[in-house]
Amino acid sequence: MKTIVIPDTRFQQVFQNALERERNKLYPDTTKQNTGTLVTESLVIFKVILRDVILLPFIQSVLWTEFLIVCKPRIYRGFKSIANFNIKNITNMLTGRTNNY
Repeated sequence: MKTIVIPDTRFQQVFQNALERERNKLYPDTTKQNTGTLVTESLVIFKVILRDVILLPFIQSVLWTEFLIVCKPRIYRGFKSIANFNIKNITNMLTGRTNNY
């Protein structure tokens, strides 16, 4: 049986891993990694912050909002039908009676 891998949602570790991935893209050889200047390190940090903290959450919130706007009529109808489904309807279903008031 396969085990389910639960993603790590702690921000610091995820952020550090993203920084390491970007550094490894910039410096694929580990010997060159120590020669990085402050400017390139700042650009790596800026890129990760822009992508992971600003852009991706913004895009996710826009997509989630569009989904809710599209589904709003269906959600409203669902809640309305649940509100109209009262105890009399349940007892009529259980007893087999059909009362059309």
